Amino acid sequence: MKYASLALALALTTSCALPTFDVTPRYGIYDVDGDVGANVSGTPVLQNSVEDLGIDDDDGYIGVRADMDVGAPRFVFNAQQTVHDGSGTLSQDFVLDGTTITAGSAVDTDLDLGIYSGLFLFDFAPTKLLELGIGAGVTAIDLDFTTTDGVNTVSSDETLPIPVLAGTIGTELFSRLELQGVVSGMSASVDDGDVTYLDADAFLRFALFRPNSRGRGSIVLGYRWTDLDVEYDDDADVVEADLTFSGPYLGIEIHF
Repeated sequence: MKYASLALALALTTSCALPTFDVTPRYGIYDVDGDVGANVSGTPVLQNSVEDLGIDDDDGYIGVRADMDVGAPRFVFNAQQTVHDGSGTLSQDFVLDGTTITAGSAVDTDLDLGIYSGLFLFDFAPTKLLELGIGAGVTAIDLDFTTTDGVNTVSSDETLPIPVLAGTIGTELFSRLELQGVVSGMSASVDDGDVTYLDADAFLRFALFRPNSRGRGSIVLGYRWTDLDVEYDDDADVVEADLTFSGPYLGIEIHF
């Protein structure tokens, strides 16, 4: 923490540029793939696919990204909450908190995923032709799911903060069109769990008006891919989830 604070102070004091801000509300569609399971600690975790749980459709979500650019240093904040639900049939027993839903049961599932991240990036080539930077930050994953057969219900809610490394690249294709991407991730042990997280976000930004000045308004078309592999203790049980979320999004950016 001491070194992170020193790096932040150095970045701010060495930059003489006035900060600029970008705020981008987004609407996207997330497709979910993977497996979720739970069992008593010390026994194998039997996982059901998202199709078994009934989560097999694309789901819409609203999120927001905010950037603060101070010349070479840049801070990127991202927040989104997605809700996925549906009906399916279990292929494996689902055991959690002393409750068992047996294989073959028809179930309804609600799965919510929140992703909240703050990144500090330093651009080594902050030019219109090429932006290239690296950095670090923290991402909080909020995973909440409930599965029920109408009589028995299993549920878990866990928030896992993850330190991440990050990189960014971008270029101006022509005066009104830019391409940018950010990748972040880490494999770490946090609290009572182990997490492997990888997130890739790439988008095209087209300036509708005032392309090279404050007050710019742009339309953003992007694609986000998030891979999440978690294992954590829920009292006397172990929960495992190996999930991939991916899909396109559309946004409106205001630069000031």
